[in-house]
Amino acid sequence: MVRKKNILLVVPSLQAGGSERVISILFKELKNLDSLNVYLAVLDGSEIHKGFDIAAEDIIDLQCKKVRYSISLLKNVIKEKKIDLVLSTLGYLNLYIALFRFIFPSKVTFIGRESSIVSENIKDDKWPKLFKFLYKRFYKKLDGIICQSNYMCDDLIHNFKIPSKKITIINNPIDTELVMTKGQEPPIHNFDPNNSNILAVGRLNKVKGFERLIPIMAKLQHKNVKLYIAGSGAEKENLLSLINFHSLNDSIILLGHADNPYPLMAQSDILIMTSYYEGFPNVAIEMLSLGKPVIAYDAPGGIKEIVQHGRNGYIVESDNPKDFSDYVIKVLESEPFKEVELKKSVKHFNKEIIINKYVDYFNQLINQKLKAN
Repeated sequence: MVRKKNILLVVPSLQAGGSERVISILFKELKNLDSLNVYLAVLDGSEIHKGFDIAAEDIIDLQCKKVRYSISLLKNVIKEKKIDLVLSTLGYLNLYIALFRFIFPSKVTFIGRESSIVSENIKDDKWPKLFKFLYKRFYKKLDGIICQSNYMCDDLIHNFKIPSKKITIINNPIDTELVMTKGQEPPIHNFDPNNSNILAVGRLNKVKGFERLIPIMAKLQHKNVKLYIAGSGAEKENLLSLINFHSLNDSIILLGHADNPYPLMAQSDILIMTSYYEGFPNVAIEMLSLGKPVIAYDAPGGIKEIVQHGRNGYIVESDNPKDFSDYVIKVLESEPFKEVELKKSVKHFNKEIIINKYVDYFNQLINQKLKAN
């Protein structure tokens, strides 16, 4: 009888976030497979986003708020559960595991799921040159690296000299049924159907570029268009100041964090994205799965691998609010996209397809490790 493989998923937290959502989907789907025993270790499991539908008793809470203190705790879990493969996510956690790869059993396979564009992500770090050195020197110590987009893969190869054979591309999964079901729940805010309603979703941080929405909305101010922003974060006060300064209080509404953003998405006519860079934005896939188009600024990352210009939305030259607002008006007035085609454009991100790719990759690397040993 073939022994089940023991898989450990590791994530810093299970609070709201794209990577956390992906790990929650992976955990629930992989647990249903007869060939695997799957465990989920969370560095700080004190708060679990209720939208992930994961109970506290389902996780291994390491009760460790700092990544640098988690290595010995992970080593203990790996030994206790007789883990065959570890999948970690989020860059700095992956990097720490790579740095201390030598203290873990050599027979265990380690995969890092990269969640961002590393060269962009480290720019704002206190020591960008140090982190660039560490990524170049140690990231290749992992047995495998999963990138969500071609752009992310190219970034690691060209800027950090990671061998291409170490990397595979697996896009983020989407739970279409869950999105559709939760989209029918009561929203945190009901939009006025007499207006055209557009939506932006994400943490209010500098990377998301929400301040770039201001000049876009200034050009739409007299077009009966309302912009709703769902999210919370450090840039809230700055954003409110800009809205007040440009007298856009009636046009832009900050909704705060939404545990369930799908009813807002279902009410909206368009999702708009103005990020300076994106890993592989789940929200764009989810919006398209609801049959709604996406308009986004061109930015480093995987956005152009989701939004196909003219087919399911538009990609706009960065910092060109006139063209951006023109595309918004075009979608609202001429409705160039059919709902069925928008949904069809993201069918290949269906969770069943993506989960199979993960399982195939797990088996491939585990078998390689067995042959090597």
